[in-house]
Amino acid sequence: MHGEEKEIKINDQAVTNQWEYESALRELALCLCDEYDRKPNKEVKDKIIEIYRYKFEYYSRNDSFEKINFDSILMDRKRIFGPAMIID
Repeated sequence: MHGEEKEIKINDQAVTNQWEYESALRELALCLCDEYDRKPNKEVKDKIIEIYRYKFEYYSRNDSFEKINFDSILMDRKRIFGPAMIID
């Protein structure tokens, strides 16, 4: 992670370390889902679930109160973990 003095500027707003961290976590989750599809592994599954349950500050999630099983997370991973964000 970079320091605050090196924050990226987008439309005169700083992209904070937390924002970058959350984006990186979501990208990691997508990679882990692909890995789990290739070779199911309890450790990888646990990490995906840990990221799914993480309380993101910058990425709100409308489905945070839905009960969702692991297979649903895998099938809908691009919607759940998509790291792209629209900036006003």
